[in-house]
Amino acid sequence: MSAKSILVVEDDPNMREEVSETLEDEGYEVAAASCVDEALVLARRHQFDLLVTDVRMPGSDGVDGFKALKQLQPELRCIIISGYSDKDASSRAISIEVNEWIAKPFKGADLIKAADRVLNSGNWAAHYLEMVQKAPVTLISTAVSLFKRDKNAKLNKARDRAFLALHTAIRSNYVDARTANAFFSRLLEYDRGYREFLATNDEDLKNQLISSYISDFQMLAAMANSQATSLGSGDIPPTEFRFFYNAVQQKKVTVDDFKLSTILKDIDINELGQSPDLYDLRQMMWGKAA
Repeated sequence: MSAKSILVVEDDPNMREEVSETLEDEGYEVAAASCVDEALVLARRHQFDLLVTDVRMPGSDGVDGFKALKQLQPELRCIIISGYSDKDASSRAISIEVNEWIAKPFKGADLIKAADRVLNSGNWAAHYLEMVQKAPVTLISTAVSLFKRDKNAKLNKARDRAFLALHTAIRSNYVDARTANAFFSRLLEYDRGYREFLATNDEDLKNQLISSYISDFQMLAAMANSQATSLGSGDIPPTEFRFFYNAVQQKKVTVDDFKLSTILKDIDINELGQSPDLYDLRQMMWGKAA
């Protein structure tokens, strides 16, 4: 099997070289550009699996660059690396469904882990499915449905987009902990409805859930401060949610972990004693006492 191909776009020559070498050392084929215009030239000549791009650069920024590159290569995926908190860029990144946002400074291991997850999402889905299928907890049946992509595909896609949007919003500092709590509390409630749907096969409930997940995705992508204020503060105690919020910002919680966060939140950690992987994951996200 040929190596995956990655396009790196970074205007700082030292950072461009560092990122490129880190990925090349992992066996990826890497091409590098100093700006979006150079990247577009390369994309017309070569096919890429992944874009790794800075946001702030002369000319078009990295988010608009991804949008333009996707017009040439619709299957292209994207990791944003950024040292700035830019709400406009974050909003646009959410809208076009950037796969991962890594805040600078970051370690090479953070980039390697993100690239592996984004490029091998099918393998990771299988890994999580195997993990949850082994868990002797009834509530985990919801998670099994989430990772069986042929079942409830439209519902799962809407859910995935909402969770990716909130994960990006937290990673990019687009939302503070209070606003994130409000959105997460809504997702927690929708997922409880998802479990009800699995028990009843109520098509009206299914359609309602799809609309709810889509609505939250759209709200995050176009959120104004007035909208954030109207959401309130969320249902999870602030100290408890801050632990989770920090874990996401500190790159401990991947997008795939994040998709399990609501389900694990609803499980007493003591019920996971026979599932060490899920036990550790829940503790990492929510702490021992949650």
